[in-house]
Amino acid sequence: MARNQQPTNQPTNQPTNKLTNQP
Repeated sequence: MARNQQPTNQPTNQPTNKLTNQP
């Protein structure tokens, strides 16, 4: 469970942080 949440949270946080940091 913990291993499945790590890889699923990384890719979801990257695109959300880049889009929020650009504007």
